[in-house]
Amino acid sequence: MRGRETGFTLIEMVVTLAVISILAAIALPSFFGESRKTRALAEVQPMFNDLRIRFEQYLQEKGQYPATIGEDTLWPAGAPSTPRPLNPLPATWQDLKVRISGPDTVICGYTWATGLANDASNIGSEASTGFGFATPTT
Repeated sequence: MRGRETGFTLIEMVVTLAVISILAAIALPSFFGESRKTRALAEVQPMFNDLRIRFEQYLQEKGQYPATIGEDTLWPAGAPSTPRPLNPLPATWQDLKVRISGPDTVICGYTWATGLANDASNIGSEASTGFGFATPTT
């Protein structure tokens, strides 16, 4: 007479594996999406802060903001979400005296549009429709 054997049956193992697979299929895309957002946020905030400072310095030195380079002129150019080097900077960025304070590889592309208040001629279609940007009155 054999004693009772302990352990999991094949059906129990398959059910457990199915539950873990379903949970992984739900959780992994959320995790990767959040990590991508966090990585982009960690890049964008310092870059915008540096550009803001450089614009204010340019305004103090020359009495006006630099000319618009347009929303179609992204730097660095290339496919989004793939790391690209910022250096060497284009001449328009060198005129602004941009200095890279963090890593010199970025995921996003950057540009700027400047102009007078109540003048929407420098606002591209992406800014006005995609972001809902309206020209300030002052």
